[in-house]
Amino acid sequence: MDIALTGGSSFLGLRLAAEFLKRGHRLTLLATDDPATVRARLLRRLKLLGYPVETVAEDGADLDATYVDPEAPHLGLGRIGWEALAERFDVLWHCPAGLDISGAPDFAGGVPAKGARALLPLAARGSRTTAFHQVSTVLAHGAQEPGTVREHCDVLKQGAPRNPYEKAYADADQYVDIVAAQYSVPAVVHRTGILITDLAPHPELPQHSLAQAAAIAGRLFATAEQGYHLTLALPGDPEGSLNLLPVVSAAQAMADIGECAQEPGARLVHVVNGRNTPVSRALNAFEQLFPVRLKLRPPGAAYFPFEVRGLPGGLNGVLPYLRQHHSYETNALRDFGVPVTSPAVTLNYLVRGLRGAGTEAARFPEAPRARATAAPLTLAP
Repeated sequence: MDIALTGGSSFLGLRLAAEFLKRGHRLTLLATDDPATVRARLLRRLKLLGYPVETVAEDGADLDATYVDPEAPHLGLGRIGWEALAERFDVLWHCPAGLDISGAPDFAGGVPAKGARALLPLAARGSRTTAFHQVSTVLAHGAQEPGTVREHCDVLKQGAPRNPYEKAYADADQYVDIVAAQYSVPAVVHRTGILITDLAPHPELPQHSLAQAAAIAGRLFATAEQGYHLTLALPGDPEGSLNLLPVVSAAQAMADIGECAQEPGARLVHVVNGRNTPVSRALNAFEQLFPVRLKLRPPGAAYFPFEVRGLPGGLNGVLPYLRQHHSYETNALRDFGVPVTSPAVTLNYLVRGLRGAGTEAARFPEAPRARATAAPLTLAP
């Protein structure tokens, strides 16, 4: 197949690119930077991840990159160039980049809806059938009652986003659902579990969200006094759980889905781990790495025995996930005949993926500061 991919520099995009190339597909990176630079960066990052680039890409014969501008009419290619691009691909993957602390530029600045609006008309334009795949997250479901989150596309019109991150993906997914039906484009919205890895962080590789949190924590505790040990009480539920999914497992399943024939219109699929990870296990991983003890208490006020300043985005946005009780329907995976095969997300797995992230303080231009304070800081859930 001839595949186009945005977000090839992102945490998931790198693994998707590797899957496509290993399977012998022709891959074109849609880039907002110099195409040669983007192509070289992908090959370099694949090598850092341990992929044998000479066999994955066969010296790059199946890997191309082309410059596009998602802000411009016809992607900045002119009508003739845009229509020629629309005829090239069997599958178009939109993989929005999440927060990338390394600052690498990516398609549409990591804004999911902006990229979807730029790319879905491209999939609809050509005379050949081009399937469109939107990478999303189960967090885009927003606030849900405890229990099983359904997989029907009506769910895309529901939910109450709890933060800008969830809203950004929910808006993009709703756009794909509406426009794919309008243009009769085969489209799949992949809502993935929270993607992680047990590979140690590397300065040139984008990090997953837990590693980013570990880096923030490392910067914070680097300013604390020697021998300082904290006990933090957070509003949450010791019985809560998160769907943590190793990123390679996600990429393999998604590439399998991309090879399946699809009917016109959008289809929602939950690409998730069959087993949730207790919230307490994720917190235990941070306790293994930092001089802190984290306690979950019923929703209400939580108290920090020190003052926190300068944390990117604050902490309020993550608090709902500490009391989450969700599982996810996976009928679409069954219909596609695609399993999600994942290693166990054990405490050791989590610690391996976080160790080292907490020492990369140089990646942050300004340090959050911690100091003892007589009055506890109240953190509202």
